Order: sequence, then C-alpha cells, then structure tokens
Amino acid sequence: MTEEKLKELLTAYRGEEVAFKSYRSGNYIYIVGVRDYDDREAKAGGSGFVRFNTDTMSFEEIHYLQIPSEIYDDDSQPTRNSIANGIVQRQYVNEKDMLDFTEMIYEGNDEDSFNFGKIFYNYKRDKEKIRAHFRSTEIRDAFKTFLESVCVRCVIDNEGWLEFDRVPVQNAAE
Repeated sequence: MTEEKLKELLTAYRGEEVAFKSYRSGNYIYIVGVRDYDDREAKAGGSGFVRFNTDTMSFEEIHYLQIPSEIYDDDSQPTRNSIANGIVQRQYVNEKDMLDFTEMIYEGNDEDSFNFGKIFYNYKRDKEKIRAHFRSTEIRDAFKTFLESVCVRCVIDNEGWLEFDRVPVQNAAE
C-alpha cells in the first residue's frame, strides 16, 4: 500500500486530514499521529494511535502500549533540532523538552547516574514561568543557551536557579 493511499483512507476514517507517521509490521500498519502534549493544561493535542489491518482493510484505535516496541522506540531519540522545532511550533516549553535536552547533554557526562534536579512551577507567581535547579551548572548553562536560541527569555538568579518564560518571545526584537 502506498503512503498516498494510506493517507486517503486515514482521512476518510478520521473525517479530516491528519499528520502521521506509519510503520509496517506483519499484516498491520501502525499509524502514529503527530501529538503535542501541553503539560500546562494536562491535555494532549493531535491525532491518536491507529492500527490498519491490511488483510481486512480496517482501522482500529489502539493504546500506545499496543505498538510494537521496536517500532515505537526507533522514533524516540530527540535532537536539539527536534526539541527546538517542537518549542517553536507549539509556542511553549514543556517538561519533556527540558528532560529530553538535559538527558541528551548528560550522555557525555562521566557520572554514574542522571539526576534532573529539582523542577517546580511557582503557581502563586505565574503559571507561565518555570524555575529549575540543576546539579550541574554546565548542563544548566547549556540549557539556558539553547532556550535563548529559540527566543525564550531566561535568567539565572542569585541562588543558581534557571528561571524562564514558558512562551517564547514572539518577536525576537522585543
């Protein structure tokens, strides 16, 4: 089955055109919709997970745990570009961006175990700001530089906490 035919069938099934990636395994094509998780509102956007049976030519909604791990794991390695593109596209930084970036940078570190540090939101002050404390100033500084590259305002306070706005500056000249 061609990608174009699958897209046509999926559009008819969903009732709208959706962005997706597909993976073939046996007589199934696993369709992973492009999803973005907004942890500020505790909800996910985008299409879900669907399995297409090539024998019966039918779709079935599935839970992500029903996707074979060899398929799901192959597509899960974030890069600086993929994290930056996600922030720019959705116009906010989420917890997963922070974790993915920090884990990616940490891989070169010689310590035995990864510790993300203390992360919290100061809801009394502003739901759109994040304060993060890192055990490694090198990782903190690398994350600050990365955030600034996608127009996110951030500062390091007197106690070493990285504080940043969740929403990037819309106009870099601001």
